Amino acid sequence: MLTLNQIRSTFQTIAEAHRQINGFGFDNEANFGQSDDMQYPCLYVVQQPANISNGVLSRTFDLFVLDRYYGDSDGNTSNITDLLSDMQLIASDVVSLLNNTEYQFQLDRNAVTLEPVYAEKDDLLAGYKATVTLTEGFDYRRCSVPYDFIVIEQIGLSLQIT
Repeated sequence: MLTLNQIRSTFQTIAEAHRQINGFGFDNEANFGQSDDMQYPCLYVVQQPANISNGVLSRTFDLFVLDRYYGDSDGNTSNITDLLSDMQLIASDVVSLLNNTEYQFQLDRNAVTLEPVYAEKDDLLAGYKATVTLTEGFDYRRCSVPYDFIVIEQIGLSLQIT
């Protein structure tokens, strides 16, 4: 089973290899646009709840592909359509790169959504959010769990967990 750190590393590798992505962030909440260190366009990954069901571990992530936009003195942001077009293409690129059979996880290709986003934080940002779910097998193996031997007694019976 992959760790969250390994999946984070995969996202970072994709961001660093993509010729149009200049920054990368990963967090459990959307803190983008609040750091002077971020370079744009960026890929910012936000974890969402995961679940285990029927032997499958499903992890969901929001992938924000964002760039800065600027308005003129009249507040005109005429370049926003071009920016959104570019960010949608980059978001689609990242989704395509996640659909790689060499990874230990599988992209749930039936559950990808793309939506435009706008964020007015320290920076004026716009782009696309791709929500993706990555799945992998979960075999419920207790033998790999680091735990001490315990005895559970219930109704006068001893149950040994091994």
